[in-house]
Amino acid sequence: ATSTDPTDSLGEQLLRRGRITREQLRHAVAQAQGLKDVEKALVSLGLLSPADLMPALQAQASEIILSLFTLPEGSFLFEPGERANPHSRAAGWSAHPMGRWAIPRDV
Repeated sequence: ATSTDPTDSLGEQLLRRGRITREQLRHAVAQAQGLKDVEKALVSLGLLSPADLMPALQAQASEIILSLFTLPEGSFLFEPGERANPHSRAAGWSAHPMGRWAIPRDV
């Protein structure tokens, strides 16, 4: 799941959960050159361990997806296309932490 809302970023999600401070987030963003680089900066600064990166990304995706259910109105569009790259972030997700949602292993 992706979002264009800056408050949905991984850094903001970690900030809301009390995992990092605003100053630590500013430092990571200043060191980064793009979205993926913020993730790398968080790890390289020791603010997030490599082992904690995937669960943090899963929690971020969960927040984005669940926030859709609070919208009073909106629209969506399914577009035909190729399946996601098996080496993407989603590869290997077997179950959603919120319960019954499942994400296929071969996504």
